[in-house]
Amino acid sequence: MSFYCAPHYLSIQLISRKINLHSHKINISIMKITSSASRYLFLLSLASSSFLKQGVEAAIPCLSSPESCSVDDEGNKSCYFDVKVNLHAGELGYFQIEQCGDEVNPTLGIQKGVTYYFKQLDESNYYHPLGFAYYPDGAHDDVDELEPGIAPPGSSSNCANDMSCPAPMYLKDGDYLGEYSNNAVVAPITPSDNFGLDDYEPEFFFDPLTWNTAKYSVALKFDDDDFTDDIFYFCHIHQFMTGRMKFVNEDGDVLNEMNEPEIPYAYDMASDYDKECGTFNLDPFQLPHPECPSKFVCDKPDVTTPVGKFADCLDSMNCAMTVGMTTNVHMDSPIAL
Repeated sequence: MSFYCAPHYLSIQLISRKINLHSHKINISIMKITSSASRYLFLLSLASSSFLKQGVEAAIPCLSSPESCSVDDEGNKSCYFDVKVNLHAGELGYFQIEQCGDEVNPTLGIQKGVTYYFKQLDESNYYHPLGFAYYPDGAHDDVDELEPGIAPPGSSSNCANDMSCPAPMYLKDGDYLGEYSNNAVVAPITPSDNFGLDDYEPEFFFDPLTWNTAKYSVALKFDDDDFTDDIFYFCHIHQFMTGRMKFVNEDGDVLNEMNEPEIPYAYDMASDYDKECGTFNLDPFQLPHPECPSKFVCDKPDVTTPVGKFADCLDSMNCAMTVGMTTNVHMDSPIAL
């Protein structure tokens, strides 16, 4: 079988993936590919990737550490979570919280009436602006998010009438980007439908160098007393990255033992091979492969060496591309092709 020898520059390629679709939504995805030879390569792609996954639930909530909390002179308590994205944890990556260790999408425990800052300072947050919703994945699944004009489901509050319902408040370099406020710690109490998201999210589409010159964070204070179901954090750009948040009392005990609503899919599990390559679902395309040539990269060293391992990953990437882009003519129709 003939083979193609890859040149000594790195081509960034979209790796096709065979999935069963139950709907078609165009999402922008980003993949970070790492190796000993290159720290960051970003892959921006348009992917039709709204596929159904099965349920998995997180258990004991992670709380802000005492070092992450403070109380001001007026008795207002504030805490923070340092947000990162583990870009190797699945197809799109998953959120991690510095205070919660290495667990992906940890269940967070938050107190009502406390201000929580979700700091998206780490560069891995690029293309992953946080959102908060009453159901998994928020607007990706056409369900209610935390917004000034949306009362918590089942709540007796009339906050929707005056745009004062619990909602995130988006900040850039410490400055609030919106007008609405239910939290005097961040901004004077103001009813409005502008909570800063429309200015915050678009900047996560900037080029990485421009985006990384600013410090982004989100403040959240939930102040509805008769709502105890869980809420969810998620990525406003990518679906299927949602994590659970449970309300707790001052002692850290959860107010609702049940994990409700359910997260309707399981989290991806990257293989050891994908972790080494910085990819996802590349395992099936390792050479030899029945639909691929014997090699793509010429004269590669032993796979136990850093360059050899990187070349092996490129061989698998090229095979994935070959399989994904190869088709047959089944009828005399350019439309069908």
